[in-house]
Order: sequence, then C-alpha cells, then structure tokens
Amino acid sequence: MMQQIRSISILQTAKVFGVLYFVFGLLFALIILVVGFRVRTGGPNIRMHPPLLLLVLAPILYGVVAFVGSAVMGWIYNQVAKRIGGIEFELSPPEN
Repeated sequence: MMQQIRSISILQTAKVFGVLYFVFGLLFALIILVVGFRVRTGGPNIRMHPPLLLLVLAPILYGVVAFVGSAVMGWIYNQVAKRIGGIEFELSPPEN
C-alpha cells in the first residue's frame, strides 16, 4: 500500500538534525585534534596544532547550521508537498 508524507514537523525535524550534526561536529573536532597533534610539518620537531577555538566552535556551528538549514528545507518541503504531493513510499508488515 502506497503512503505519502503530506507534511513534516519543521521544529522537530530541525531539532533532530541539529543534534545529529552537533554530534557529527564533535567527532569532526576530535579527528582534527588527534590528526593535528600527530602531523609534522616543516621539520622533525615542528608540529601543527589545530586552533582550539575551532575545536570548540565546530560542533556548535554544525548544529546551528543544520538546525536552520533543515528548518528551511522542512518548510520548503511542506510548501511543495501541498502543491504536487509528498514523497511516496510503500509499507509492509515486518517479516518475523
């Protein structure tokens, strides 16, 4: 049976994506931290240190940008779905 997503909750969708991308930003910052302290540039005793401000701001910026971006996309989706219909998908009972 085909189903259609007619509307999505803009705020809830934005919150979910904001949190997901905040976590992604934390992982990204940790990778930068680990790699940044291990990469040597210029000579054997010179190490590249990532800016600590970036490590703190990356997760916050990822989360805020994802929140705003997904809210805008959710609003656009709802406007488009009103006019031409939403995304269609088929549901079936779980196989056990």
